Amino acid sequence: MSDDNQPTGLVALPPELVASVLDFVDPPSLVDFACTCNFLAQCSRDILKQHQLAHQYRVCTDILPTTLPALLRKVRVDPICAWHVRDLESCYGRKHWAHWKEFKFQYEESSNRRGRPPPPDYAFTKDERVELLDLLRKHFHFTEQDVDGAREDLEKGNDAPLKLLVFAFCPRVRSLKFSRHLDSSSRDAFEPQGIALPRRPPRSSLDYIQRAINLHLQQSEQAWPVGFSSLSDIGVGVGTGTMEIDDPELSFSPHVFADLMHLPNLQSIYFYGLRHDIDEMIADDQDGTVAPYNIDERSSSLQHILLDNVNGLSWKYRNAMIAGCRELKSLTITDSEMDDIDAIVQSAAHYHGDSMETLMFYETRLLHGYRCNMFRPESINGFNNLRTVYIDASDVMLDAMYNHEGDAHDGLNHEWIGDREFFIEFFMNSAFPESMEVLVLGSMGRGRMPDGDVEFFDQAIETMIQTMREPEADSDEDSADGKSEGSQDSESSTKTFDRRFPNLKAIYLGALDELGTDGEGGVRVPAPRKKRWFSRAIAAGRKAGVDVHTRTTRGQPIHDIQFPTTPNFADLKSAPDPPQEPWVFDFYNGCWKPRSCGNCGDCEECFRQYDRRVWKEVKDEYLRIDFGVRRSASVTSNDVREQVMLGIEAIRASGDDSEEA
Repeated sequence: MSDDNQPTGLVALPPELVASVLDFVDPPSLVDFACTCNFLAQCSRDILKQHQLAHQYRVCTDILPTTLPALLRKVRVDPICAWHVRDLESCYGRKHWAHWKEFKFQYEESSNRRGRPPPPDYAFTKDERVELLDLLRKHFHFTEQDVDGAREDLEKGNDAPLKLLVFAFCPRVRSLKFSRHLDSSSRDAFEPQGIALPRRPPRSSLDYIQRAINLHLQQSEQAWPVGFSSLSDIGVGVGTGTMEIDDPELSFSPHVFADLMHLPNLQSIYFYGLRHDIDEMIADDQDGTVAPYNIDERSSSLQHILLDNVNGLSWKYRNAMIAGCRELKSLTITDSEMDDIDAIVQSAAHYHGDSMETLMFYETRLLHGYRCNMFRPESINGFNNLRTVYIDASDVMLDAMYNHEGDAHDGLNHEWIGDREFFIEFFMNSAFPESMEVLVLGSMGRGRMPDGDVEFFDQAIETMIQTMREPEADSDEDSADGKSEGSQDSESSTKTFDRRFPNLKAIYLGALDELGTDGEGGVRVPAPRKKRWFSRAIAAGRKAGVDVHTRTTRGQPIHDIQFPTTPNFADLKSAPDPPQEPWVFDFYNGCWKPRSCGNCGDCEECFRQYDRRVWKEVKDEYLRIDFGVRRSASVTSNDVREQVMLGIEAIRASGDDSEEA
């Protein structure tokens, strides 16, 4: 019979055998295993040290030419290293051996690019290239023609096949980003002199990934490569912030986006430069020769789409893109040129009315709808869970005109409404979904909004916000605010409304509050305004806890609102650190930029918007509010009183008799 104190189980095994067992333990469980007891912790030291060293491969980038070959050699034999690779970033597609040098986020003169240098020491040997080509056959089903092309690319110094092979060995890759570098899938802009082009243009890493996806779809019974299965976030055309490097004319065929939608667990995608050739677009819409792009309805796991610099997509393609998503949650379009944008919104409402949460547009100058600026409120009636809503203010007015009983006028003017009761009722009951939390009222920038329209929106937003709070007696300070701000218009709504937007947090009116231009072609800049716009809405929002952002709003907002953002060099983990100066998010352009004056009321830009008297009133108002908050905090804060009492007791305990202390 064994002694009761004799170790049993794992701790009874020799350390060498326990270390062998650890090879079969998945990495997340290793920490729990090592924390069990001192003996198992000692047995786990070596493998945990391997994980510590492998963590340096978490972000794989091609900034240094040595990184990718070293990583590929490593992950083929070391599953621990492969497990740690999470993010792949392609900043510089090397097409020839002359490109195999460190990539810098600045333009370099090409004086040292003449002639063909010898292949570097880290180039793959002939036997290694044969093995790599076999891996392309095994993991990505490459045909012999594909393999011949890959062999030619490898011999010329093209690193694209190497980037594809990373997906064959790394099971936890979650993010893939391509910079907006001068690196197209055709002829390189910096082709070294003295080097003959291959028989065909060298292919980019995105070309190889697209080809691998198409080949997999033809082998439907085969499992996806492990890296493709884990990939959830893709960014194509991420700006580096350097004009000499970023290619503003970078463009991709819509087929690339369509093929990426087939990745089994893709959640979000940012895509720059998606555009149809005009002949292809016409053929697609009229003859259907290009559709259906191999996208089955509700077949893609894609949930978040952000399109940047899109131009001329056919209606069939746009519909196939939206319908192909299984459960789309956010759709964002920025700085693009598209007609019939209302058709996209209607398609999203039709297929994803229950799942869509964010509908956002930035830089909308070149977005146009059918018989409207962009889309009318009726287009978003099909959304049941929409939380962040962008809409052009003129389209709200237009839809109100269409819904006005007995209206026969063709143009927009205040005579067709007669009074503002109808507009407020339409604004409250018909314009927006009840689930709305954030409203962004945009402007196409075609001139200054008429003062009458401003008053309509001001009172409508005031009414929307007032329905969120229970009736109560206003404080003296609130009453004073209401008198000074609300007295601008003696006309008010007599109709009462139910609490229709219980979750409303913020309203953004800055695009409407910009002064804009007047006159033909926007030549003449109007004089600074002498009356503060949206003062009713601001006052109502302050009382109800709703952030109302305008050109005169100051201070920290109550709610932290997260908008879809265009990725930039700060999102590239391998890029240089962003500038130290504070950056803020521009809610209307969808990008981060250096902090502006913050509506200071003292600079030239502020005085261009409003005259000095208005800014003085704004400053006085915020000083009064700030004083009231500090006064309230000093009276009601139990924590502060407690700290003061503790301080007094400490002084007494120390024997200090000072009355002043």
